[in-house]
Amino acid sequence: MCEVEQWRDVVGYEGLYQVSNMGRVRSVDRVVRHYLGGPKRLKGRVLQSIVNGGYGHLVVGLCKKVSNVVYMFTSL
Repeated sequence: MCEVEQWRDVVGYEGLYQVSNMGRVRSVDRVVRHYLGGPKRLKGRVLQSIVNGGYGHLVVGLCKKVSNVVYMFTSL
């Protein structure tokens, strides 16, 4: 039987990123300001994760405004 993937907002990144019960992270569809001043629509997608060489945990980078942070999946 197939399990249905459920998505929930990442704490501190509500409306930007979601994490699923299967361990995947995705960005959410949103509208941002284009550098020329108008609105720009960004389509959400599942983010690629990489394995941290030292510990073997999956890590993913999240961005909010201008700050970039890398998180291990165990801390989401």
